[in-house]
Amino acid sequence: FSSIKANLAHPVSYFVLLALAIVIATLGLLQNSPAFVIGAMVIAPLFWPVLATAVGIITTRGRMLKKALLFIIGSIVASLLISSLLTLLTPLKEVTPEILARANPNILDLVAALASAAAGLLSLYWPHLSGTIAGVAISVSLLPPLCAAGIGIALGSWHIFSGSLLLFMANVGAIIFAGIVVLYILNFRPQKDEEVKRWRIGVLITSLLIIAISIPLLFFLRQTITRTTQEQNLKRELRNQISQILPQATIDKITVYLDQDEKVIPQVWAEIYLPEGNYLNYSQKNQIKQALETVAARELELRLDLVPSISIVRDEDQQRQELRQKIKDQVSGQIQDLDPELIIESLNVQIPMEAESAILVDLLLRQPADTSLTLQHKNQLAEELSARFGRDIQIEIELIPILRLQAKIEEIPPRELARQAILTELELINSRIKLYSLDLLEPTEDEKTTTVHCILLLPPDMNWSQEYQASVEQTVQEALKNTVELEILFLELTLPFMEDPADLQPLTETPELDI
Repeated sequence: FSSIKANLAHPVSYFVLLALAIVIATLGLLQNSPAFVIGAMVIAPLFWPVLATAVGIITTRGRMLKKALLFIIGSIVASLLISSLLTLLTPLKEVTPEILARANPNILDLVAALASAAAGLLSLYWPHLSGTIAGVAISVSLLPPLCAAGIGIALGSWHIFSGSLLLFMANVGAIIFAGIVVLYILNFRPQKDEEVKRWRIGVLITSLLIIAISIPLLFFLRQTITRTTQEQNLKRELRNQISQILPQATIDKITVYLDQDEKVIPQVWAEIYLPEGNYLNYSQKNQIKQALETVAARELELRLDLVPSISIVRDEDQQRQELRQKIKDQVSGQIQDLDPELIIESLNVQIPMEAESAILVDLLLRQPADTSLTLQHKNQLAEELSARFGRDIQIEIELIPILRLQAKIEEIPPRELARQAILTELELINSRIKLYSLDLLEPTEDEKTTTVHCILLLPPDMNWSQEYQASVEQTVQEALKNTVELEILFLELTLPFMEDPADLQPLTETPELDI
């Protein structure tokens, strides 16, 4: 146990080394750098106080146990504090795969931690295996989960914080439990009754801790299996789509982020190396996205980092590049001559190696609503390019309409506004009242009142009241937004051939009548 005592004998050096390891691990997680994370795990001395806890329980050394627990608590506080502050101070706020790897633990992590802890104790017990202790520190992975939990605090993510902290607790519990079992097998056992009693209490608490941690880890394992299956399906579909569209393209890396929260949109990142002269247009990218959404059965975000392959430029390649640029310049000029309001969103020219093959021009245009680009224009452009460059040139044009807001809404004439207002109010008073005619005298510059003359046809059994008059006048004023003087002439008609006065239809135009 001399190695354990030596590593806990100097608290200042322990926490200085731990602080440096926390900085390295946090930056490694934020930059998605496995090298930084592994380096921090090798440097971090956190493995020793956890191992000392197991030794303190099996040997019933109360002083060592208390000291180890204080070191563990201090390490947790320091890790959470430094990692969260460092995250807030740096501009790096993206949730990387390295962070997600710590935020989604499962029961397999607990099994790996048990095996790693047993290996660490055996390497200390057998001197010829002491060189494996660095590998044990890497495999146990105590510090990165704590730093990931601190990042979760800074980002306000409960999922990252709780998942990473659960992984840390699982690793700590596994080291302590495995340490007790291995030391017991190696005949490090308490002899006195009091020591046996304390040892049993320690074993019981540790066992309950392992059982309590295993329950959520089993649940997470099921989620991990489901998520992993979906990730593999998405990666496979992305490779199939790319191989169909660009067989010579190379996919360097695919990352799929599926959050447990259904409200969070899944994200798919891919880095694709394109052969020289090849590209992905807007329609092809949209086709890939739709295929992935079909596999995922939900909306997702697709980000493709396209890296053109760089090859040694020969004279033949230089000629093809010059030809490509000339075609682009010619197409751009003719599009502007055709309609200056057409906007070129993207222009790609693919020149095959074989001179007999047609040159493909892919053009994405933004087209105003009042601009008409016809098939005849497209064919004419292709013919002119073919004649100019002496090769068969095919053009594919995609149009994105530009919608413009109407500059001015057509105004409704005041007479029509007044007519609609009167008809609405009459319908509320009595649907059998008919508007026969309406005239409107708009005010002059000196006047502020609009005069409205109208003729109403009243049923024989109805009397018109001042209340009705005021209600109609108020409605017309609100419609015209002006002071209104309403003059109404009433006609009471009784026609023997009409069964109901409602059968009389109002006229849209004022007739010439002799009344």
